[in-house]
Amino acid sequence: MPHWRDALADIPLDECFFRMMTPHEVGRGCGFDPDFGDHKGTFTVWGKGRDQIDGYGNAVTPPVPLWIGTRLREVLHPTSG
Repeated sequence: MPHWRDALADIPLDECFFRMMTPHEVGRGCGFDPDFGDHKGTFTVWGKGRDQIDGYGNAVTPPVPLWIGTRLREVLHPTSG
């Protein structure tokens, strides 16, 4: 991260912009697979954009339970070696 801090230190604030992420971008970033560009997802999200964003914010993304389950399995069923 230090190299990013140095690179960004000289950028004037006037050259910094903000863009809201769209619902499908948030969904993909959270690990869900909604429709995105040419990708036809299998996960359906209902509601208007704001409701979709709120829903993603309240969700436990798919990678989280996988990560927890993998760690629990290692503890409960350790492999020898």
